[in-house]
Amino acid sequence: MKAMNVSAKAMLFLLYCVGLMSLSLLFAYLVCGVWYVFSDADYPGAIAFIPKWIFLLGIFAFLGKARSVKQTLNGIVDYLDEKIG
Repeated sequence: MKAMNVSAKAMLFLLYCVGLMSLSLLFAYLVCGVWYVFSDADYPGAIAFIPKWIFLLGIFAFLGKARSVKQTLNGIVDYLDEKIG
């Protein structure tokens, strides 16, 4: 199997981060939606007005299963372990 270059690994890792951010926004959106439904507020909150297509980017969070993304995360953890510990 051909090895990936650094820019391809970086792009996969950044897409993975975008996916995680999108999933966290989806979670916040759902929590705020449930909160709004069970409250008697007149204003649904600013999160209700974000574009809904952003949640489609959550599929990139499944890139965490890719070997190159796992290696990049392990490299970041090892670097932080050296700096902190």
